[in-house]
Amino acid sequence: MYSKLFIAFVLVFFLSQYSAKGQITFIIESVPNSTPEDDSIFICGTFNNWEVNNSNYWLHKQLNGKYAITIPIFQKQFEYKFTRGSWMKVETNKKNEYLPNRIYSPEDGPQVEIRISNWQDLGGAKNFKYIVLYFFALAFYGLALFLVLVRIEKKDPIRMGAVILINSLLIIMLLGCVVYYQSNLIWQSYLGMSSQLLLFMWGPLFWFFTKSFKKKEPRFIWVIHFFPAIIIFLVTIFKLSNASAFMFLIRDLNPYISVGDAITYGLAIILILIYHIAIFSLLDFQLKREEKGFIEQQFMHTVFIISSIAFLAFILNFINLLIDNKVWMISNFNVVYLVISTIIYFEFYYVWKYPELLRDKGNPSSLTDLELHHQLIEFMITRKPFKEPELNITELSEMIGTKPHILSKVINEAYQKNFRDFINEYRVKEFIVLVATDEYKNYTFLALAHEVGFNSKSTFNLAFKKMTSYSPSDYLRKYLHIEKES
Repeated sequence: MYSKLFIAFVLVFFLSQYSAKGQITFIIESVPNSTPEDDSIFICGTFNNWEVNNSNYWLHKQLNGKYAITIPIFQKQFEYKFTRGSWMKVETNKKNEYLPNRIYSPEDGPQVEIRISNWQDLGGAKNFKYIVLYFFALAFYGLALFLVLVRIEKKDPIRMGAVILINSLLIIMLLGCVVYYQSNLIWQSYLGMSSQLLLFMWGPLFWFFTKSFKKKEPRFIWVIHFFPAIIIFLVTIFKLSNASAFMFLIRDLNPYISVGDAITYGLAIILILIYHIAIFSLLDFQLKREEKGFIEQQFMHTVFIISSIAFLAFILNFINLLIDNKVWMISNFNVVYLVISTIIYFEFYYVWKYPELLRDKGNPSSLTDLELHHQLIEFMITRKPFKEPELNITELSEMIGTKPHILSKVINEAYQKNFRDFINEYRVKEFIVLVATDEYKNYTFLALAHEVGFNSKSTFNLAFKKMTSYSPSDYLRKYLHIEKES
């Protein structure tokens, strides 16, 4: 009896050894760019009677983004091919011509690396997604913003650094989207891993961006805020090495999302939510337009609102994937990219119109009244802020780096005028200059008045007569010899 058990044990042992040695792993290193991301890849051959869509021979995506399958082999040599589930979707050569059967022999070893050149039904063609043009154009728009930043004098290093960092990451994100849509599935996996790293930097970066405009310098402890991103980076390294401890992450919850992606996106949502609550607590929603710091708050509010909308779109994307509802614009996070990238537009607008946002204002009280007076004149002549109809003393004082009450004092003492008359005087002078030029000869009085900053015809007429003692038509007729209807 014991001898029979011993013989059975030996037979099982040797059979298991034979079976272990009779295994081969096929790894697909690259696939054509035209490969649809939703399609499954199968191996078929003489070992399974050339069944092209047998689920037992479906190649699974690995941690490192490549596709692989391990199959038992009971014959030394066999023929095989790869398909996407039918003979109409079989692999072909680079010219999309018939590809002879691949042949495996023992000399190939226990692991075979494969590169698929083409698919018969696609022939290398790939549908072009026109959203790529938008991403590419907006990335260059972001690069143009750097040229504007260079021209700003007396830069505040903290605020400037925050804008450059956010803008740089947005450009990287946009260019990454461009490359993603032109890459094959394996490279798309690599780019997807990189985007997960940026996802965990989203909250901390926008939080520091807001703090930089609140004049709260980050301490060394700021590194802690990026600890989750560092963890994701290390996990990504292990995934690229195909570490066996992380293999459970590639198990699919449904055809569109894996366990690893679900965990990553879920943790990211929690982290981003925490930081958005923290950012909300830093903002002042009670500040009025005429109060100091209104433009800065308005800028921060704009960025916060855009980030919040993008965050809600991200949550919607995540839910859409979990419920197995494949929609191209949503499930590929395109809405998120479209929304958050608009920050570049608003950055450009605010930095171009209010460069003082990024200036180091220093100590306003250190300027004498005479120095401030000269600075004010230069600013009014070169920048012409009076063309903004809603300009108030708070905004102008922020533009030149002083306080409203100090600017009001300088205007009153130097011109014996209040702020409104002071601004209107520059508008009237600009009107007289423009009306005498060929470029504006066909403009009506009202159009020219709006051009120089007046928001109504009555206000313009009153201001003009107060300054010159004439109506606009009488003044032009007497001093410029211009006959023009109002």
